[in-house]
Amino acid sequence: MLFHASLTLTVLAHFVRCGRLLRRRSIALACGKVFAVIANILSFWYYKIMSETITNCPCGSGKKYGECCEPIIKGTTKAATAEALMRARYSAYVAHEIDFIISSCEEGEGIADIDKEATEEWSRQSKWQGLKILRTEEKDDEGIVEFIADYTLDQMIQHHHEIAGFKKINGDWKYVTGNIITETVKRDGAKVGRNDPCPCGSGKKYKKCCGK
Repeated sequence: MLFHASLTLTVLAHFVRCGRLLRRRSIALACGKVFAVIANILSFWYYKIMSETITNCPCGSGKKYGECCEPIIKGTTKAATAEALMRARYSAYVAHEIDFIISSCEEGEGIADIDKEATEEWSRQSKWQGLKILRTEEKDDEGIVEFIADYTLDQMIQHHHEIAGFKKINGDWKYVTGNIITETVKRDGAKVGRNDPCPCGSGKKYKKCCGK
């Protein structure tokens, strides 16, 4: 009798332990499913936001980058208008595609003056904030695009206002010349001290450069 009673208690204890383990496992499985659902939701919204951030064309056309300026920059399609080339050139600065900046210029002495490494470094250091097309004129194989490109560099808000000239050469639109219109520069940050490095990037102190 004592043996059977002991065996019965052992079996019952075993079932109790199994029940506890099953309950814990059920809870763990339930929690795992909940976390999996949450992870899927977060992953969905993360990739949705990142996709919109990455693929929206920097030129501000409202189109996807792959359907707007990227094919022009990559050379898989030609710019149909002078404005399209202007937008592609702005997007190329944002994407640091300096080879396109050079190749989209009219061949001549002007290309030799472009410092590729310095231009790429400048494009990477700048925080690009948008392109605004003010007017576009096209007649035959010549075009004019007036635009403002906003960016921040070294805590200085820059408004690059330019009237750009374009010409269609052998069926391709090319950037020919640019008339830069002087704009007021606004500071985006704390006031520069006289002994601080000059925001213009000269490497000199402010008091010995732009602060004279």
